[in-house]
Amino acid sequence: MSGLTTLEEAARLRLEAFYNGAAYNPTSNAGGMAAGGHQVNFEPSLDDVALVMKGAARMALEVAASAVQTAADASNIAAIVGGTGGINLTPTGIPRIAVLGALAFLDQVAPLLLPIETTGALTISPHQVGAVIFSNGHPLTLPAFASCRDGWWCKTKNIHGSTAVSVAVVGADTIDGGAGPLSVTAGTAKEIYRAATGFRSI
Repeated sequence: MSGLTTLEEAARLRLEAFYNGAAYNPTSNAGGMAAGGHQVNFEPSLDDVALVMKGAARMALEVAASAVQTAADASNIAAIVGGTGGINLTPTGIPRIAVLGALAFLDQVAPLLLPIETTGALTISPHQVGAVIFSNGHPLTLPAFASCRDGWWCKTKNIHGSTAVSVAVVGADTIDGGAGPLSVTAGTAKEIYRAATGFRSI
């Protein structure tokens, strides 16, 4: 906050310590209002009141703007810490990478795979951890369970108007406790993650 300007602060000090109700004396009490002093000091004192009020109004606006910004900052912090920012609170939250001996963390932003417009299945790579995959109704195949590290996950969004997306596993891998495939209905999304003994979806 900027505070009062030099002129405004000088006016405030005059109102605080210069103007008074005692008898006016140009030598010993130049700020007095009695004994005719009001004829000299009344209008200047009003000018000083106006200067101080101008500064006070400006600071009030700055305080209001600061309060709005503080509320916005608090909302953003709550979204991150509280989970709506999606940081490392669920198996499908943004993965955190420890650096400098866990003295700091980097949040890994998920890559984005564009809609699949060709026929045939897309096999997802184990390196595409955190990928958000848009499918236009075409099938997907998960990577081999053994090739995915703990914490691996992806999100599949079916953007087709009517066709379900089939998400298959390879070999003897399982998804949601079975051999699959997982069906993602049109217009919906599934988050798939590596659990202890197989893939799971939510």
